[in-house]
Formats: sequence, structure tokens, C-alpha cells
Amino acid sequence: MTKRILCLFLSLALCLGGAAVSASEPGDVIGEAVYTDIVAYINDQPIPSYNVGGYTVVIAEDLRKYGFDVIWDNGTRSLSIAPADDQAFAAGTGVVYKYDGTGVKFADVICTDITTYLEGEPITAFSIDGSTMVPLNALKACGEVSFSQELRRADVKIPWIPINDNPNPVEPKKVSRGVIVLDPGHGRLSGNMSDEQKTADGWIYNSSKGGWGEWRHWKSGTTWQDCGGYGCSGRVTEGGSCWYPIGAGDRGREPEITLRNCMFAKKYLEEMGYEVRMTRNTNDENPSMTKRLIYCYPNNDTSAAPDADLFVCIHSNAGGGRGSAYIELSGVYDQAGIPSNYADIGNYAGRLINDEITGSTSLMAYMGGCYPYMPELILFCKSPIPIAYIECGFFDNSSDLAILNSEYEQIGKAIANGIDKYFKN
Repeated sequence: MTKRILCLFLSLALCLGGAAVSASEPGDVIGEAVYTDIVAYINDQPIPSYNVGGYTVVIAEDLRKYGFDVIWDNGTRSLSIAPADDQAFAAGTGVVYKYDGTGVKFADVICTDITTYLEGEPITAFSIDGSTMVPLNALKACGEVSFSQELRRADVKIPWIPINDNPNPVEPKKVSRGVIVLDPGHGRLSGNMSDEQKTADGWIYNSSKGGWGEWRHWKSGTTWQDCGGYGCSGRVTEGGSCWYPIGAGDRGREPEITLRNCMFAKKYLEEMGYEVRMTRNTNDENPSMTKRLIYCYPNNDTSAAPDADLFVCIHSNAGGGRGSAYIELSGVYDQAGIPSNYADIGNYAGRLINDEITGSTSLMAYMGGCYPYMPELILFCKSPIPIAYIECGFFDNSSDLAILNSEYEQIGKAIANGIDKYFKN
């Protein structure tokens, strides 16, 4: 069954009792998801469920909690669901939509180009707010599905032993869905670092420049060959030069804010199955921008090919304003190895992440969510893989600071969900 047929099937299912609709294309809105008073259970353990076109549906990734393997293949854009060999619970998405009453719409249903399989056979799937949802009835392929009108309860009975009754539970298998480098912006104040610490964190002492810092560019067409002030694109921020002094990165509140956001993003990404590498794990570290890029490589070996899929910088803004935005890449980036659509990829990922932040936290969108005035940032000019750069709130604005200090877990979760949408879309 093709993806287009799946979309047509869903379109017709959503229009039962009304006029038929034409075949839909991926991205089309083909219905709506509403809250239901039906409570769904798998082997007597509750699972969040919703209603789409009369179907009771569940989030596909949540099935990991109930003894299923749910594996995403980015190459074929497919999701494969099957009983797990180890019969153990794993983490699901953690998504639970706030209940606002039976029959109340909470999201549009989108026609998806993702093919979903259950034990090797294609099934109808629903894309809702970036999550893949599957009808509970599809699980008949694995067990028994029943419904009690009186109890308003749906039950799925799968013939395997839940982990709670297993005397020797097995650690669930980890299937990596991608490698993410999370970069909490800034770090320890440079004035509190010894020369040895600066060297260890990748900073360079340049007597002609009057101190410690790093070069903004690689020589054109290379990586890991610092420009030294010539043979590069020469792109610099206003008033800057090829040399970036270490003190230009000193911040007071920002390092703690960015680290906290990234630690929660890491938590949720790992629950989804991603491998996450942090460029710093404490506020005692202050790696140069150049050193942060070593995490794009296997075992930090910069002589190998990069194996990370996306580099995500999380910063917080200052200087007058309010809200969150991604910084837009534009123009020519000439480091070796990057794809021709490097800027487009980074901007797409940045938009998805920022939209999640502004859509699920109290932070508003700054400048419509896109800041277009700093495309010459060091990490843009040196990263060997696609990169997204977020300025999350203004830490010098009291309203934003209150949000940053109280909603950091929600912000981290939003970052993770935005990255997950990027990989799915």
C-alpha cells in the first residue's frame, strides 16, 4: 500500500457519513483530533488515547512502554512496530495532551508521507502535531482488542508477560534515531580560568592580538585549518574581525540558563532514542566555539568523518527585547564537507525548534521567531554539519527571566520535540 493510498484511506475514513474527499497529499489537513472519554489499556496498564474520525488512537512511540519495538528509519521514512524480543518497557514520548473535554478538538490531522508498519504489514497512521498515531484496532494483529460501551473502556490483551510480573526484566534495547550535539552557549567566566584551563578548553594565546581567543573561520574549502586572518571568507559580525577575543563570550546568568535547558532537552531526546553529545556538562567549563565542534566526530576524532546529524546551539538573548527566536543563516559558507543546502537545513531546524518553544511555553516569538542579523557567527562558519542556533528568551528582561527560571523543563522538552520534528519531516 503506497503512502498516497494511506492518505486517501484516512481521508475517506474521516469523512464517513459525509461526502467523499479527493486523495490528499502529504502536509494536507484532512481532519481533526478530539479528546475522548474512552480510557484505553494495554494488558491492564493505561495508555493515553485520543479520537480521530471515530477511531481510538494512541501515540506510536508510547507503545515502547508496553513491550513493543518502535523503530524509525530516516532513509525510508518509515516507522516499524513489532513486539520486542526482550518483553520490557522502554520510554515513550511522554506526550499527554491537556484534556479539555470530550469531543473538543486539540490538533489538526495531517496527511503524512511516513509509512507505518505493524509486524511488517502497512497500517493506517495519523500525523498529529508531529506525532505519529495509530488506531488501537490495528493491534489486533498482535492480540485481542475489545471495547466496553458501559465502562467506556478499550482493552488490548497481548500474550506476553508485562515487566512488572517478570522476575528477571531485561533492559530495553536502545535504537538510535540520530546523533545530536547540544551546545549550551557560553560558560565559565574567562577571568576565572587559568592559562592551562584556557588551553585545555581550546582557546589560543595570540600575542599580536593582545591575549586569548580563537579564529572565526577555517581557510576556505577546509576544516580544522584556522584562517589566521587570511584565506577565508572574511565574514564577521559588525565591528568584528577574524579574531574573536575570549572575553567577548563572558556572560553572568546565561551559562546556567542554557545548561539547564540543554540538560532537559538531552533527557527527553534520549527517551525518544537519540544519542546526545553535550559540548559542556557543567558551568566550570568554557570551551571555545572551535572545541565545541569536536563532538560532531566519533570519539572526538576530527581526522574522521563527522558522524553527528545536527548541531544545536542554545543561547539566551540580551540587549533589549523579549521572546525567543532562531538566528538565520544566509550567504555563502565555504567550509569543507557541508551540503549545498546547509543554510536552508539549519534554518528549517531552527524554525521547528523555536516554534515548539513559543508554542508550548510562555515565551513569545521575538521578531516573528527569526533573527536575521547575525549570519556570520563562528559556529555557522566552522560547523562541519547542519546547525540550528536558538536565542531562547532575554535573560535581561524580568518577564522572560521569570519564565526561564520556572519553565526550564518545558523549554527543554520543547527543544527535544522540535528536533524530533526535524528528523521526522
